[in-house]
Amino acid sequence: MIVHATVLLVGSLLAFQADDLAVLRKEALGDWQRQIEYNGQPHRLVKHIEENQETLSLYSPANEVVYQHIVNYEISLRDNIGVFEFWNMRVLVQEENAEESDQATPSPDARFSYVFKIHNNTWHEVQGLRRDLAEAPSINIYQRVTGDPATPAPVSSEPEATPPGKQELQPLAFLIGNWQNSSDPNDRRTYEWINNKSYIMFLLGDYREVIGWDLVHERIVSWSYGTDGGQGRGLWTRQGDTWTYTSRSFLDRWGNPMQPYAMTVERIDENTLKFTSVGRNADGKPDYEATYQRITKQD
Repeated sequence: MIVHATVLLVGSLLAFQADDLAVLRKEALGDWQRQIEYNGQPHRLVKHIEENQETLSLYSPANEVVYQHIVNYEISLRDNIGVFEFWNMRVLVQEENAEESDQATPSPDARFSYVFKIHNNTWHEVQGLRRDLAEAPSINIYQRVTGDPATPAPVSSEPEATPPGKQELQPLAFLIGNWQNSSDPNDRRTYEWINNKSYIMFLLGDYREVIGWDLVHERIVSWSYGTDGGQGRGLWTRQGDTWTYTSRSFLDRWGNPMQPYAMTVERIDENTLKFTSVGRNADGKPDYEATYQRITKQD
């Protein structure tokens, strides 16, 4: 039994990490820029990242490419830390008067890597962490570019009118209110806004679940807290009027893994919801199915 539970936990964690890696690789794609000083003048350094290949371009104040190279790369997760490894550098554009040291190109087989994290459309990277390097590590910050990277719009420093957490949760606003099981008047659940409508709190007896927008991976997730100390995490996905909550890791109060499951929430109409849970029965049949009617609606 313990072995089976351990296998379930390991499988769940591996699946969750695989999902995180897929999300990280996807959100890395596109164009990223930062300002640097080169030859005493401000220049823009732009990463263009597509699958398996990165193009790094240096733009002059006149938006001319004065340096450009491409590399092959691979993104991985090590202890849940993003690692960007690259090799096979090929220089495409080089100034004629560049110094000899600038023209040196590494061997195609030489591999280099750095750690990085993407947060709120900002790429944070730290290079030079190896102990055998004499130089201090460098920290570089890039902003995502929309439109043509040759003439990008300036990165605004003004805060967004509506934070992404509030925007992305609006499709789940239909949950807000008090609901009662049509077959069991004692079975009631409540969904309410918290933290200035940045999260949704789900209450069922002593059970608590916080639904929110994951700013790093850009998806709707849940953090669950059981009645006697259990904890869990899950992912929300949508197909039409049906939402599915999939538990990715759930532990009981002793830290033992519990059986993963999926709960679908179908919006029948404004005042009727249908909940269906699958995953706990070996035959694959629903282990829970109920229709709830709205009692009160909240803003």
